[in-house]
Amino acid sequence: MKRQLILGLILVLLAGAAFGTYFFVDYYQAQKEAAEIEKAKALQLSDLNSDDIQTITIHTADMDYTLEKGSSSNQWNIAEGSSDMNVNNSYLSTICTYGSALTASEDLGTVSDADKEKYGLTDPIIISLATDTDKVTLSIGKQTATKEYYYVMRSGDDHAYLVPSSTAQYLAANETMLRYRYIVADTSSPFTVLSLQRDGTDVYTMENQDNTWKMTVPYDLPIALDNSKLSSLTISLQELQIEEFAAKDVTEKDYAAYGVDHPAYQLKLEQENGDTTTLLFAEYDPLVSSYVNCLHVESNEIFTFDSSSLSFLQANASDYLMKSLYSPTMDTVSTLSIQYKGSYNDQTLDFQTTFTMDSSTGTYSCDNTDFSNAGTETVNAFQKLYTQATGLSYEEIQPDAAVPTESGSPALTMTYTLKDGTVHTVQLYANDDKTYWAYIDNQFSYALVRQRALSGNGKMLECYTEFMKAFQEAAS
Repeated sequence: MKRQLILGLILVLLAGAAFGTYFFVDYYQAQKEAAEIEKAKALQLSDLNSDDIQTITIHTADMDYTLEKGSSSNQWNIAEGSSDMNVNNSYLSTICTYGSALTASEDLGTVSDADKEKYGLTDPIIISLATDTDKVTLSIGKQTATKEYYYVMRSGDDHAYLVPSSTAQYLAANETMLRYRYIVADTSSPFTVLSLQRDGTDVYTMENQDNTWKMTVPYDLPIALDNSKLSSLTISLQELQIEEFAAKDVTEKDYAAYGVDHPAYQLKLEQENGDTTTLLFAEYDPLVSSYVNCLHVESNEIFTFDSSSLSFLQANASDYLMKSLYSPTMDTVSTLSIQYKGSYNDQTLDFQTTFTMDSSTGTYSCDNTDFSNAGTETVNAFQKLYTQATGLSYEEIQPDAAVPTESGSPALTMTYTLKDGTVHTVQLYANDDKTYWAYIDNQFSYALVRQRALSGNGKMLECYTEFMKAFQEAAS
């Protein structure tokens, strides 16, 4: 009996010890978690909703700016500071994103004046972010020797903290980061004039005249501009970014130091809103040079660009011209008349044929004879002929060619009557046995067309003879 009593007491003691241990461990774990939460809270240097930030104040050794949120969430306006500068709205949004929820990795404790000097916190970069109800001010010092962290302090706190460079770097503001880095400030305003000079010689001037782009320099040609090439150029210009703001308030005596005293290129852009941008680029080798200096004439600043973004400076006027003489789409044309007298396959062709068409209804005629229902072979043969007629291409532009004074009768005349009633003509006049000069709407185009563009394999004259064969067989 006594033995059983002793065993019972031992079991009670063991159970009590177990419960005590459990509650002690549970209490210890809770205390540990609470301490970690407190530590994490202590390392949370800011806690704002980035969307609620209305004002950003930036102080560095070189600049002071106060910026206020504009009418849209990603637009910021300068309230205090140089109003001449276009601000980088994207960068300011980044400041709000990282500055509103900045977390440190380590608390270095209270810092002395000597520590502040050591950490670059004596005259730090200061970023203040304010909502309608709250405000946080962060002081950004130096990076650590390993570049892994920045030394950071916050207002109302005498501790210094280590903040990972992956986030703090966005708060280490400077004028280059703050400035809008694109050459075109207002991308919503269309270009009206684009011009390029190379080594003092006009390469091209292209103007938007009544919503139609036209080349006016170095020659005023009736050949249309290639809209896809022009679109690529305008996109490249709108996306052209400044790599570095190298110098400001430069004068002529400074030009030589940046290679712009005798610029190799001059690019001038005019926009509908009245903005003009003139850029003078230093000489560079596109295959060797990594960066290129440029004078921005309107602001007297030197910008540096990545040379890979400047390929458009090597373009020529002919690069932006259509390679065909006149190319209306079939849905805009009601009548096409073709008159030709010349050689084809070692014989002479002499014909004048008029076609009418309405591609929307599939209605076609040849010299007043309808062939809409003559079979797919005939209709397809006509569509091939139309493609070759509107795709008639020139070999080259010869801007220095003399305008012919005696040209005789044209070997080829194509007359397009559009659905809006306007009439356009393409004519070829013999230059020699193998080439023709092209006129568009009775204007000399300086375009030289070779015979093979007319009579080569699959070209217009071959397509014409194939169509006539199919047309006549269908009619018989």
